[in-house]
Amino acid sequence: MNELLFYVIVGFVAQLIDGTLGMAYGISASSILLTRGLPPAIVSATVHAAEVFTTGISAVSHHYFGNVDRRLFWRLVIPGVFGAVLGAYVLCRIPGNRFKPVIAAYLLGMGVLIIVRVFRAFPPRRA
Repeated sequence: MNELLFYVIVGFVAQLIDGTLGMAYGISASSILLTRGLPPAIVSATVHAAEVFTTGISAVSHHYFGNVDRRLFWRLVIPGVFGAVLGAYVLCRIPGNRFKPVIAAYLLGMGVLIIVRVFRAFPPRRA
């Protein structure tokens, strides 16, 4: 029960961060789960399984309100699917201990990038 509560809290905290910034659910949840000692393949599967529901609802909402650039969507589908399949294959084939430093460096870089972008000032648009 304690372990289940831990994962619920991780998801809750990651969703709070995502709701505040509008991004970073995967980065924050992955970082916390990796520090817990979970293998990268399990972390990726867990985070992506949770994101299926949230991004699915978001996609339906964006489509309903006409906020989808169809040309861009179709240009991103094939590379997106290819990257997802390649990433899943790599995570399943490379031992987790050898890949953890690469993932940690990537997550650190993405976290720094997000923090820099959050605090960057944007000039007001002129109409």
